[in-house]
Amino acid sequence: MAMSHYLLDIRWEEKNDKVDVLLKPGSSPEMTALEAGLEAQVFQIVPDEEENSLVLKIWNRDSRPDIRRQYKLLELLHSYGMPVSRPLGWGYDLNGNQVLLTPYDGAPVTRLGAAVVRKLAKMLTDIHKLPVDTEFGDLLPEYDFMSYFYPSIDQHEDIKRLLIPLLERANLNHHSVIHGDFNLGNVLEQEGQYKIIDWTNGQLGDARYDIAWSVVVMRIFAGERNAAVYRAACLSATAYTDEELELFEAIATLRGVLLSRGSDLLKGKDMMKRVRNILNENKYLTSDVIV
Repeated sequence: MAMSHYLLDIRWEEKNDKVDVLLKPGSSPEMTALEAGLEAQVFQIVPDEEENSLVLKIWNRDSRPDIRRQYKLLELLHSYGMPVSRPLGWGYDLNGNQVLLTPYDGAPVTRLGAAVVRKLAKMLTDIHKLPVDTEFGDLLPEYDFMSYFYPSIDQHEDIKRLLIPLLERANLNHHSVIHGDFNLGNVLEQEGQYKIIDWTNGQLGDARYDIAWSVVVMRIFAGERNAAVYRAACLSATAYTDEELELFEAIATLRGVLLSRGSDLLKGKDMMKRVRNILNENKYLTSDVIV
């Protein structure tokens, strides 16, 4: 499918030279749909005269994140040498949908092993070490934890009853740059190079939660062995204790259960079994929670 007319109709708020190449007269880049996310459609663009492909993300669903801020965040992260996609442009299409253009940095990680999961742990913990008293502190929002990550908690009293005392015990802080949804689907790999994508949930938050969420998701979707190596690497790279992380894993698990209700997030017997194993093994949780 030709992309030239669609790209020409975008009102680019910020862009670099690569966008100008796509827009020049006579250009007819091709578009191929990639696997869509929950919030947006994603397309791979193959320019006429460039070897490297690009990715255009179009937020045409119910979600309306601040893509200007995401663009600025990617610029800033890239300037600090973080493994993120370099932003090339952002703007609005004719329907008012926000769009973001980046290089094509590969496909989501599927091949795992000890070396790879240790690399992923270092990528995330390096993000948490960024200085928040710089531009990051000015750029990133700070949200109320429960209302942001548990928006429908009042409709699930069994989860809320467990969650509130855990949050009181956790002594949450907002001292770190966090990704907010670090999982294998949000890490791209191409020829041994890895990039963290989808910074919609990027904010100032608690690094312990960010790590715990990624551990829980890895346990569910990538298995205990990979998760154990990843968890150990995260602990090794930080000053957090095993018990401290277990508390935040309990908090993260409850969010996973909440999100799964009314959705296919944990569809499949194996994944359900893994969630129940976490509920049984974590000393802060109970197996009575309905998954």
